[in-house]
Formats: sequence, C-alpha cells, structure tokens
Amino acid sequence: MNIPTPATQWGTDPEFFGPRHAAREALLFEVLRSAIAPPAEVLDAGSGSGSFAGKLVSAGYGVVGVDQSERFVAYAGERILGARFQRGDVTRLELPDGTFDAVVAGEVLEHLEDDARAAAEFFRVLRPGGWCLVSVPADPRLWDASDDWAGHRRRYSDAALRRLFEAQGFEVRRLFRWGFPFTRLYHRQVYLRMLRRKRDGGIVTRPLAGWRKLASKVVGLVLKGDRLFDGAPWGIGWVLLAHKPGTGQTT
Repeated sequence: MNIPTPATQWGTDPEFFGPRHAAREALLFEVLRSAIAPPAEVLDAGSGSGSFAGKLVSAGYGVVGVDQSERFVAYAGERILGARFQRGDVTRLELPDGTFDAVVAGEVLEHLEDDARAAAEFFRVLRPGGWCLVSVPADPRLWDASDDWAGHRRRYSDAALRRLFEAQGFEVRRLFRWGFPFTRLYHRQVYLRMLRRKRDGGIVTRPLAGWRKLASKVVGLVLKGDRLFDGAPWGIGWVLLAHKPGTGQTT
C-alpha cells in the first residue's frame, strides 16, 4: 500500500493508543514478570503516556519513567500515581549507576540515532544481576510507510539486535519474534489504511478515534491469539531479554 509520508509529529499526542500497543505491553509485562518480581525498581525508558508504567505500579513495582517529551511527562505524572516521571534523553540518562533492577524500553531504540549509547546507558544504570527488556521492529525487509511516519531509523535483524546488547556486556537470555499472524494481518489490512484515513495536515493524532470501544476490545482479543505463535519467524517485532552479569535473580 502506497501511503504518502510527509513530516509528522508521531508520539507527541498522549492519547495515541491502540490494540496492538496494548498487546505488546501485555507481552512485555509477562516477560518482565518471568524475570524479576515486585517490588523491583524498574526504569521505563521512553515511558510515553505512562501506560506501561501504570501496569508496573499496579503490580507493585517501583517505577521511574523517562521520556524526552515534556507533554508526555506531564500527562503521565498527572495520571499515574506511585511512579516518578522525568524528562530526559535515554542516551544520556541523568541517573546514578546501579540504580535499577530492570530497564524496559518498548519501541524506543529504533527511533534513536545512537542506539548503542542507549544500550550502554541501560547497562550502566542497572544493578549487577539486573534485567533489560526491549521490543523493536523486526526485519529490515518489512520496512513500510508506517516506519517512515513513525520516524524509525531502522528495523532490526536478530543478529544486529543481539550484537547491540552483547557489545555492552549484556548476556542475552531470550530473543524472539512476536506479532504473527493476527498482528501482522492487522498491520497490513487495518493499520496502514487507518494512517491514510486519519491524516490531518500530515499529522496523525488519534489513529483509533472514531472506533467503537467494543470493536477495539474485539481486535485486542484477536491479537492475543498471537501468543500461541511467539517465536515464529514471521512476527513484526523482536522482544529481547538481557541480563547484566552479577548477583541477581535468573530465569
């Protein structure tokens, strides 16, 4: 599908959400919980509107969220009680060494010019034995108009993503693809078309605006079916769980 891709302001609207976003966050939460339990201290790097931080707080984790958007930081701070949010650059975290038991970065690294520096910062702020959990888009061959619109700099191969973290001293414990078959079908048949319809002066503000809540819930339930196929080689994204060597909980 050929979608014009003018300059956009992706990620600037705190109301940006959707069933795919919810499905990915549910997956990340499950993987994190399998690695380390509450009340671990977690850095949500690129915390956005705070939706994932809210899940962590509800489960009993201690949470600090960092995001470069002042608007997102204010929005999340007003709505997510029990977490602390601050504006910052994930490639230059203004946080002490060895502060956190886990770092989570969902759909962040693909936006950065220097993803290696971000991975190095994640390693630095983790305590020995800590965990780093990330999700990123998979497979450069899947590049399409949504990547241009979102401001992605890259999609990752498994080898490139593994090297990125191992070069910083991490031990990669899990690396698998997610988002097949239903999320991939949703992306092609619904999401890309939705971008075309919802453009307003080149800016997509609320991709799901106008959808009935029931329809969104049904889509979300369908996307959960992808969990049966986690690890299949046709998913749209990668999930990586890496360990900082040292004393700590292991999977």
